[in-house]
Amino acid sequence: MNRLFDQLNLRPQERRLVMLAMIVLFVVINLWLVFPRFDDWRELRQKLSSATETLQRRSEEVAKLPEYKNKLEQLQSEGQFIPPEDQTASLMEIISREAAVANISLTKISPGGGGPIPNNPFFEEQRVTLNGVAAEPDLVNFLRNLGNHPALLRVRDMTLKPDASGTKLAVDLTIVGNYPKKAGPRPKPGFRNPTVLPKS
Repeated sequence: MNRLFDQLNLRPQERRLVMLAMIVLFVVINLWLVFPRFDDWRELRQKLSSATETLQRRSEEVAKLPEYKNKLEQLQSEGQFIPPEDQTASLMEIISREAAVANISLTKISPGGGGPIPNNPFFEEQRVTLNGVAAEPDLVNFLRNLGNHPALLRVRDMTLKPDASGTKLAVDLTIVGNYPKKAGPRPKPGFRNPTVLPKS
């Protein structure tokens, strides 16, 4: 350092001033560039621990994949498959039987259509609309029996009003039944769809 000062031909006071300026510059650079980075190590450790936890959770779920596949196959084999052309008739028969058990007199029962359920690859739905007359406790029993039925029945729309006699309820219902789709053929293990590469 003295050689540099000797080459610049600086006097002792000028040398002190240059040294002071260099020290101030060093401190400013440290305050500006180095000290703000001290917290980066803590943030990096937090990100690393978070990524490790996420990796561990996902690895555990991937390890459960064979169990999930077995469960899916078991549920698909347990499901009672009814062909789509028979689903509406089956639903109407279930509703008629449950209505008779609950003492509901049906005046009209008609199919309301159906088909695949959006975002659900495992079930199709069928709808039936019905009109009838029932006492309040009978209607409650009918709805409870439908909810407990294994065919996954639910009421989508319901309109109630007093009937002409004023002692019972006139009921308009839309009932939806979910039916499992037939399981399609399974792809062979290791089979992948071929990709078409562009010609170069």
